[in-house]
Amino acid sequence: MFVYFITMTEEKKDTEQTIKEAAKKIFLVNGLKGARMQAIADEAGINRAMLHYYFRTKDKLFEVIFSDAMTEMNQRMGAIITSDLPILKKIEHFVHGYSESAISNPEFDLFIINEFRQNPTYFDEMMKTSNAGTVIKGFASEIEKAIDKKEIVGNPNQIFLSIIALCIFPFAAKTMVRTMLGHSEKQYTKLLEERKDFLMQFIIKAITP
Repeated sequence: MFVYFITMTEEKKDTEQTIKEAAKKIFLVNGLKGARMQAIADEAGINRAMLHYYFRTKDKLFEVIFSDAMTEMNQRMGAIITSDLPILKKIEHFVHGYSESAISNPEFDLFIINEFRQNPTYFDEMMKTSNAGTVIKGFASEIEKAIDKKEIVGNPNQIFLSIIALCIFPFAAKTMVRTMLGHSEKQYTKLLEERKDFLMQFIIKAITP
């Protein structure tokens, strides 16, 4: 009986994960508003009744996926912020971590930007619930402390904004930039891989005394 319970629990977790992976694909292509539960069920290879058994509504399914993404980000960012590393190392870990995550899921940034623009109140509440804003503010605070200690120079808000913008833009504007450069998908991915180290050197030159 105990073994049966464990097997059923594992099967449930596997099915939930399959559904979430399928939903990510559908949400990224169609957006929250345009996504359909039937399309998610088809992508997951299950019937719609089973999909509703695991996740009652489309909004609930999206909230779970968004929460998972924010939890992962909070854990990664929290570990960077609370570490004893010097500020430049913290920034380096952020830049590299962000880039690696974005390269593996390049459509996510544009999706989030579009969804925030279309439904700002809904996403603002989700950000508050996930505590993502607190973690981001913590990173900005670390930059401000480093400036006070004269480890780096500049306006803390401008530095923070520049780091975020430099990280996000190549992914959020991927199609436009790739077309402007005349790069294939493979060439552009290679460029993004190389950009991690280039970007860090660029930031160091901009903010070190």
